[in-house]
Amino acid sequence: MEYKCRSILGKGIESTWTGTILWLGKEGETIEAGIKARGSGFHVIIGTYSNGRYLCIPGWNVGCDLADLSDLYWNQEHLYEALGQTDAVFVSCALEKIDSLVKTGAAD
Repeated sequence: MEYKCRSILGKGIESTWTGTILWLGKEGETIEAGIKARGSGFHVIIGTYSNGRYLCIPGWNVGCDLADLSDLYWNQEHLYEALGQTDAVFVSCALEKIDSLVKTGAAD
């Protein structure tokens, strides 16, 4: 499925592009998906623990806490350190889309 990416980091310049999500499954609170945009792709695992949500990208040795999946600004800022700006943007926008799928029941 396609989703829109939009950067909110930087000097007030917003750019947009399209990414894709390959839904791999949901078991309890754990979600797995493949996400792609602008020539990059990641296998992501989203879960919960005692302090909230986390994101794991095993192929890149990346793991971090997340705010709400729909919180683009917080998630982009925290993913930026591990992934760089473009990848942080498309991953956080995918998280926002995944959040809407889960909340509407479209992911079940």
